[in-house]
Amino acid sequence: MSRVLISGAGIAGLALANSLKGLGWHITLIEQSPSLRVGGQAIDIRGVALDVAKRLGVLEELERRRLKTRGVTMIDREGNVMHESDEHTLTGGYFADQDIEVIRDELVEVLFETFAPDPAQVWFSDSIVDLELDESGVQVTTQAGKSERFDLVFGADGINSPVRRSLFGADQTNLRYLNRCVANVTVPNTIGLDLWQYAGWETEPRWIVYPSRENQDLRAFVLYDRAEDDPPPASRAEQMALIASMAATLPWKVPEILGDPARYEQFYFGDLAWVDLPRWSQGRVALVGDAAHCPTPMTGQGTSLAIVGAFVLGQELRRHAEDYAAAFARYEERMRPFVAANLKILDAHKDDGARGAIAYAKNAISLDA
Repeated sequence: MSRVLISGAGIAGLALANSLKGLGWHITLIEQSPSLRVGGQAIDIRGVALDVAKRLGVLEELERRRLKTRGVTMIDREGNVMHESDEHTLTGGYFADQDIEVIRDELVEVLFETFAPDPAQVWFSDSIVDLELDESGVQVTTQAGKSERFDLVFGADGINSPVRRSLFGADQTNLRYLNRCVANVTVPNTIGLDLWQYAGWETEPRWIVYPSRENQDLRAFVLYDRAEDDPPPASRAEQMALIASMAATLPWKVPEILGDPARYEQFYFGDLAWVDLPRWSQGRVALVGDAAHCPTPMTGQGTSLAIVGAFVLGQELRRHAEDYAAAFARYEERMRPFVAANLKILDAHKDDGARGAIAYAKNAISLDA
């Protein structure tokens, strides 16, 4: 029986765990947070990723939990309505496209419940600090002091992946920064926003506000450009204060919603970058999801790439259960063109061709190759 460690109990890690179910392998997840991460933005499952969701047995539940936002109102710099539509939203695209939009934490919850791990299989409040690779396995040391040996290790631990740093160094030269920062904030829905989205895409910073499923709370997305020589604030308190100060200058109800950091129930801040790696594996360790090929939220395809990549990796490990090197090589061979097609969306945004680029990219891979 193979012992497998997956670093990261997020979308990519849990999709991979589900993809490996039934192989008879002992799968352990290690997650830095004390529980499944809550908060996060609306995310989209598109094209071939819908087929993966069906094969993993989660499509029906995701359909039930999908956002039912009815449309979007675009606000100009002065707070006037410049455009309104009941045909699309900024976060989910056009309703006619039949994609599924869910809140990130709901997708993670569905994947976790489907995998249904024993409590001993999930090491919460812990992270990998050292990997020692040899021909027969990987010795893993964790922050909490565990030292155990695994046959295979997978880094599904995000854009700042500790596993990637262990494999390829800590200098972050594999990150290509866009000089843009993003914040995702969860706040109480005190304004009674009902299944509708408001956005300012011509302001600085740009912003979107929308309710989560059944209007339980509000999720806010704030995007701003930074100078190349002006790094973002490092501390969480400074980041929250910056977003609150920016919100105070914005129109509509944004100052009321985001002007007080004490109201922030969940907060994420990131310096946007895409991941550029010459390879996604070394020895018995492989990367999946954002750790391997983060395309940034600007593509709208990060979730779909993570789900599809996890499924393809699992598929190749099933086909080559006794030859991990062959499985890893085939995984990259199949996924790299799909990732490249999705990264082209970044350039398409410059000439307003993003919708067409997404339409092409979301199906640019075969699950039965």
